[in-house]
Amino acid sequence: MTIKIILFLTILYSLILPATASAPCPERGQTVKVSLIVPIEKKVVKKENILEYTPVVNQWRPDSDLTAFIKSIENHPLANGKTKLVTYKDYGYIAKGYGTRAKHFKVNTLQEAEKIMFLHLYASNAVVERYVRWKLTKHQRNALVSLVYNVGPFAFKTSAALKALNRGDITEFKIQAFDARRGFVCAGGKHNRGLIVRRAHELNIWEKGSYYTAIM
Repeated sequence: MTIKIILFLTILYSLILPATASAPCPERGQTVKVSLIVPIEKKVVKKENILEYTPVVNQWRPDSDLTAFIKSIENHPLANGKTKLVTYKDYGYIAKGYGTRAKHFKVNTLQEAEKIMFLHLYASNAVVERYVRWKLTKHQRNALVSLVYNVGPFAFKTSAALKALNRGDITEFKIQAFDARRGFVCAGGKHNRGLIVRRAHELNIWEKGSYYTAIM
């Protein structure tokens, strides 16, 4: 009777209790390692192309040595307040201020004369930056900016002086640019005393960083 009751209860429990998945049981004394790390699917992220930004450093600006030289060599009486802002004849055009063309003036003030001078200096440096392939020092650049300021971009970029400089023949460059006989020293087809003096000053700037000034 007891055996029948036990069999009945066993069958009844198997019908009532839910089935559970079972894993192979370890043998006695065997260690079971359970991993708690759930593997995560790795996603491949494509690296986007990022534009590199290179900050502009050492942007050129006319320094006090160069501006004082330009004022002195172009019109030192005006810079010293000994004359008024008036037009005067230059070779090929009517000038005003510091060797710049009178037609660019609107309000006729000393401040405007300086502004136009600075614009001319920036334009002259742009010519140097574009056409010169030789690595320049600060003073060498200033000498060339003064030269272009005076002779104009076309005369400079088509000159034998620039060709010599770009091929690294510095001796020939200095002759073609600053020499009293073969440099940029002629005006109206004749050697000009003022230009000879200016070229000598620019050569001193190129070689020694020595700037002439007559500003009091």
